[in-house]
Amino acid sequence: MGTIKRWLGLFFSQWSDIKKIRENRKVKESDGTVLILRLDAIGDFILFLDSARAYREIFPNRQLVLLCNKACVPFAEQSGYFDRCITREELPGGLKNCEILIQTVYAKTREIDVIAASIPAVRKISIRPDDSKVNLSRALTIRRIRKACDSIYDELIDTGDERLMELDRNAAFIRGLGKKDFRSNVPELKPLESEALNQDILGLDRSDVSKERASTSPNPYYIVFPGASSRNKMWAAENYAEVIGRIYQETGLECVVCGAPGEEWIFEELLRWLQKKGTALIPVDDRIGRTSLLELAELIRGAEFLIGNDTSGIHIAAAVGTKSLCIAGDFVYGRFIPYRIEGKTDRPLPAVVHAGMCCQGCAYHRKTLKCLCLVFAKRQFECISKISAKTVIQALFDNKFI
Repeated sequence: MGTIKRWLGLFFSQWSDIKKIRENRKVKESDGTVLILRLDAIGDFILFLDSARAYREIFPNRQLVLLCNKACVPFAEQSGYFDRCITREELPGGLKNCEILIQTVYAKTREIDVIAASIPAVRKISIRPDDSKVNLSRALTIRRIRKACDSIYDELIDTGDERLMELDRNAAFIRGLGKKDFRSNVPELKPLESEALNQDILGLDRSDVSKERASTSPNPYYIVFPGASSRNKMWAAENYAEVIGRIYQETGLECVVCGAPGEEWIFEELLRWLQKKGTALIPVDDRIGRTSLLELAELIRGAEFLIGNDTSGIHIAAAVGTKSLCIAGDFVYGRFIPYRIEGKTDRPLPAVVHAGMCCQGCAYHRKTLKCLCLVFAKRQFECISKISAKTVIQALFDNKFI
């Protein structure tokens, strides 16, 4: 019901959006600022950081201002790629007339276009947007309003096929902006200074963890990241419990469970399954929603490896150089996972387990009836449900995680 309500909201809001889009603010004079819009989720933002390193070379004598979601500001500031970072809450007073506005999100929404239209700039550039069903905001927008959204920009840079891996797409956009020799690589999150960290978190202080589950030493450990942006993409807690039991049996490593605020219920479900499987005494530390993003990155940096769904944890692991295993669906396989880069790197790329179903890429056309029924009954895509704990455990052995 909530999904249908969201769809209806996206559909009916387009007529109010069109009024704002038609008030596109173009100016003739500016303060020389280059404003880069990156309003998307944390995982996508981390992938963007690879291409962000090029903007200083493209615009060497300009002030670079990044407009991003509040959650992404710590990573943006830590990167050192921008002179200033602002959030949408700081608009409109936070900006004067910009020389160039650059909208970088491939799956751009009408909301992003409304924001871009409201910002005064001499020239506005955007990546040519995703017009597939994956981009629900565009898919539910009538063609005339889509054209109005795109007319905000003086130039739309084409980056290729809709299934192109996101790192390669961002690199293609940079080449479209003029840096022809740019090649995609793995984004990098630099280590924080030790005094900037919460040592209770990074030292895995267990004063609030029950003695039955507490380990005697904070290291070594690995991380399980069981959440996702949608429950449909989440591998079952029962399977994670089986994998945790096998890892402990083979290595004795402690498991640290991480995730975003609001996902605490996942940890409780995981504990229930550990108890059902007779492995309740395995040391499992709950860190869901209890770290800042920068602390989370350092926690992942110190881990032996990370296991998780196709979500931000996997991309953070790649950016800090920690081995990871991604349990991925087939719905948009190839766009975010597995990694494909044009450059060279010594850092480990995420290993991937997926079902390899014949309906792969269903997000771009249509899902099978069986999958739709499974989503309705269990809130899980069929390709996720097909991945067994045994398959993941074998992948851990094959990739020498255990």
